[in-house]
Amino acid sequence: MDEHDRWKRKPLSSELVARAVEFGILTANAMRGIEGYGRSGILHTTRILSMCDSLPVLVTLVDTDEARLRAFVASVAPLLEGKLVLMDAALSVVADSALPAGLGRKEP
Repeated sequence: MDEHDRWKRKPLSSELVARAVEFGILTANAMRGIEGYGRSGILHTTRILSMCDSLPVLVTLVDTDEARLRAFVASVAPLLEGKLVLMDAALSVVADSALPAGLGRKEP
């Protein structure tokens, strides 16, 4: 995905984050890359002498419920046509009393 990807005139990354909020996903972020390439093999970069006109964008979603994540991806499948979707289980160690019960650092 890059900065030029759109859904009904809106940046695709913004649309995905907005839908994730509506869907109840715990966390969603859209980040613009400083350099990268995809299927086309064309390098996109922020370097000043580059002729790049669109930087890569990464949208990450985090939730404790894998089924909810899978359901969300299925619900936005038309927006993701031709895009890479990666799902991976992650161990998160966070010390934050503001997190919901059951999340955060576990004592041995």
